[in-house]
Amino acid sequence: LDAIDSSIAKAAQKAVADLVENPPAPITDMRRADEHRTCFVGKNTKKMYGEKWADMPATANLQNRANSTSSFFRQRANMDS
Repeated sequence: LDAIDSSIAKAAQKAVADLVENPPAPITDMRRADEHRTCFVGKNTKKMYGEKWADMPATANLQNRANSTSSFFRQRANMDS
């Protein structure tokens, strides 16, 4: 287990080395990310409130910010299978 931990720690340090030197923009809102705010209502309800809900993150179908997902970091650490 120590060998695995050591290997993962080295890969993680390598994966974020350039991000440490040139950090991304700071996170200002620590609440649940907008791309994960989903509206769990029926299609007729969405239709009925479409205009009222137009600016809500839950109904906007937002995309993930580039270079911010766990798969991005796994890929950088060569841990993606």
